[in-house]
Amino acid sequence: MKKFLLKHKLFWIIPLGLIILLGIFDKIIMPFYISGERLEVPNVVGLHKIDAAEKIEAAGFEPVIQDPTFNTEQLKNHIYFQYPKATHKVKEGRRIYLSVSNGKERVKMPSLLGKSERDAKITLQRIGLKLAEIREVESETPKGFVI
Repeated sequence: MKKFLLKHKLFWIIPLGLIILLGIFDKIIMPFYISGERLEVPNVVGLHKIDAAEKIEAAGFEPVIQDPTFNTEQLKNHIYFQYPKATHKVKEGRRIYLSVSNGKERVKMPSLLGKSERDAKITLQRIGLKLAEIREVESETPKGFVI
C-alpha cells in the first residue's frame, strides 16, 4: 500500500491542485467579484410607485416592484415597504424590492334588512366591519330590527 501511494504522483497532485485552486478562488477571484462601491439606499416609502422606481434607479439600484397588496397605511399605488430598508449601504446595482399598496380592501356590504340588531352586529363582524351608530325610527317593524 505504501509503495502504491509513493509511486502514483497523481494521488498527491490532484488533491494539492484542488487546494491551490480553492485558495486562488477564495483570495483573488471572490474579493474581486464581491467588491464594489457601497451606496446608501434612498427612502421611497410613501412615494408613488413610478416616482419610487425612478428615485431607486437614479441612486444606482434596480427597482423590483412587487404585486400590489391591500394596505391601510398608504394610498393605492404608493410604496409601503422596501427591502433593503432606507439608509442601508449596499452594492451598486443591487435589487431593491418595493411593496406597493393596493389601498384599503373593499368588502361587499351584506343586506341587513329584517335582521335583529344582534344578528346585524355579528354579520358585520364576520366581514371585519364594526357597527358605528344605531338610530331608532318609527316603523311598523318590531323594535330592535333593521329597516
